[in-house]
Amino acid sequence: RLVARFKEGTVIELTREEEEAIINSLTEENFIDCGTSRAVYRFKEDYVVKVAMSYGGVNQSYIEKTYFNNIGNEYLANLYAHGMIINVMERVTDCTYYDSWGNDFTPEEEEEITNLIDIVNDFTEYDGGDNRQIGFSHRLNAWVVYDYGYGLQDEYSHREIVDNVDGWTCCISP
Repeated sequence: RLVARFKEGTVIELTREEEEAIINSLTEENFIDCGTSRAVYRFKEDYVVKVAMSYGGVNQSYIEKTYFNNIGNEYLANLYAHGMIINVMERVTDCTYYDSWGNDFTPEEEEEITNLIDIVNDFTEYDGGDNRQIGFSHRLNAWVVYDYGYGLQDEYSHREIVDNVDGWTCCISP
């Protein structure tokens, strides 16, 4: 029933029980990768779950939710639901870090991607590179930024959103 609610078009604030059920459904086989503060898991076929592994991860998820609520899903991977420590988001494909050197994009894709990154950088007032994490949204048939949990420099310092949890995953299961 919860997954069916994702299609309603509004961001769901998960109850503790719903969040716990999602977390308990994640397995080691679902693990995709981790960043500085969150681990990412495949959830069902069309979603990913970002699990905060530290306070920095909780703050990144909050920032992501704030930006999504303000800018919407035209430029950002869709946020379907959030809880205390997770965000459930659209699963995008062809994920890459956009760098204007060495990518195999067509000139049209290059223009679309650079415009996308400029728009998101302007909106978030952040150009530290995280907004260059792009993926292809089949829902929109367009490129989107899929990791936009940095920013809000007026509210958070760098150390409040960046940890080093990638080394933990060998010792502690997210």
